[in-house]
Amino acid sequence: MVNVYITVGATIPFDGMINTIFKNLNENILKHLLSLSPNEINIFAQCGSTFNSLYEKNIHNQVDKNLVAKTINPYNKLLNTEELKSITFKKQNININITFFNLSSNLNNFLKEFKPDIVISHAGTGSLLDALANNNNNNNDSKIKLRAKKIVAVVNDTLMNNHQLEIGEKLESYGLLTCCKNLKELEQNMEKGSFINDNSENIDDTRTFSNEKLLQRGFNETFNNEVLMF
Repeated sequence: MVNVYITVGATIPFDGMINTIFKNLNENILKHLLSLSPNEINIFAQCGSTFNSLYEKNIHNQVDKNLVAKTINPYNKLLNTEELKSITFKKQNININITFFNLSSNLNNFLKEFKPDIVISHAGTGSLLDALANNNNNNNDSKIKLRAKKIVAVVNDTLMNNHQLEIGEKLESYGLLTCCKNLKELEQNMEKGSFINDNSENIDDTRTFSNEKLLQRGFNETFNNEVLMF
């Protein structure tokens, strides 16, 4: 099973990020995810108030209706919202569940249960720290190996002073995520699948992303001082 969580945050719409990720659905994100899962793919996209129109454009109009199954994704209940659109279908004999939703009042609990393998987020401080907190599991049993997570921050460069770029690059410099500086860079990475298929099978304290930087998991005192006080 592969779980993917996508978020644009709660305040400013970022439809361009959703459209870029799901552009040519079968030749973009699904093309690369299908190689990672033998049985099931779950994609949850927090889209804001435009979730319905984004779903119609990017999912409903692209999925072969003959492949749709009449099932409900069990993770949907954890979102504790009726403002969602969801679909389950099969491709290459793999169950694919996709849910678009507005907001969730139960997001932290959802993330704890969902345990996303890949997070693609706008480069907002709150959303990124939520993803990092979820990524750094606090389980004290060192014998339990946790699946490596991938976090991608996408800068909304239309915002005033392009302030998201600074936080995205700062977190990337600490090896905590990969930063896409604009939608064009995101599109290039989606087409190549470079932050989905990184051939990282083993669980370790280090991993490599598309920018070939050595990324180290975890926080340190300097990070706490410079970033958490950012």
